[in-house]
Amino acid sequence: MQTRSLHNKTDYQAALKMIERLWNAPKGSASAKRLTALVTLVEEYESKHWPIKLKRRNGLTSRAA
Repeated sequence: MQTRSLHNKTDYQAALKMIERLWNAPKGSASAKRLTALVTLVEEYESKHWPIKLKRRNGLTSRAA
């Protein structure tokens, strides 16, 4: 099975389901490599669609409440 970019919510949700199925994949297996790739794609999708906004207070960066 080929891993591809997540373009929409449907792709994102499918990737989350696949991650759940692959979660306990044996280390070093093809399934574990696919899991790593999917987690990376999900992280990229989430950072694009739901970025964590940081604000500066007193010269320090903190998460916006």
